[in-house]
Amino acid sequence: METIDDIRRNNLKLLEEEAGSQKALAAKLEKSESQVSQWKLGAINSGTGKPRCMRSSMARYIESRTGKPSGWMDQRNFDPKLLDGSLLDDDCVVVSNTAPGPDVSHLPASPDSIRIEEYDVRFAMGDGQVAPDYPEVIRIWEVSQDWLRMFLPDFRGNPDTLKIARGIGDCLRPFYNNGDQLLIDVSYRQQVPRMAARYAFRWQGLLYAKELRPLGAKGADAFERDGVKAFSIDYEKDDFELIAKIEKAWRME
Repeated sequence: METIDDIRRNNLKLLEEEAGSQKALAAKLEKSESQVSQWKLGAINSGTGKPRCMRSSMARYIESRTGKPSGWMDQRNFDPKLLDGSLLDDDCVVVSNTAPGPDVSHLPASPDSIRIEEYDVRFAMGDGQVAPDYPEVIRIWEVSQDWLRMFLPDFRGNPDTLKIARGIGDCLRPFYNNGDQLLIDVSYRQQVPRMAARYAFRWQGLLYAKELRPLGAKGADAFERDGVKAFSIDYEKDDFELIAKIEKAWRME
């Protein structure tokens, strides 16, 4: 049975997604990252042996700091099927696949639907992946506009720029798991990151998926989970190409 603490923890995960990282949310709340992590994970209280609860006064404080209306933290603002990235079977279907089976991609898209291409490309969330010379489309997904609005409620771009690729490695947990399909926005291609967020990019000939934190116009630092810096990027000296901003992933584990 879902409790008020479960709802608040799940809403906190949504706020973290909106902020772009746990560190960014902690800064917005003027709290430590460890405190935010304890709320989100329901860390065990050593005195009682039970998960730590978030007081109502703290829920109201979080709402005020994040611009949410009073009571927002106590309401279910998510679809449980979407919270972990699961697909909605009725609203998201494969219309083209390299696997054996009928290919209906030549048929017109259904009314009120969007088609998203999935490429045979893997972005490393650990060590780099070799970039393919000619990435191929391996599937075409047809999703309803309602699905897209629920899955990416803050997306305001052109759906035609959304693509799917694969993330490999464990260095961006808990945001993404090894093997996740990453929904990426390629409208950011060949730009430089202007805000801290998780991106797909090519650096020194290899493909990566990491959080990039800009260092002005000269470069950026690449981070993995727990705020560990993986490497620094110099736009002038390094072979660097921004490919896409990672919007979200649906789980494969």
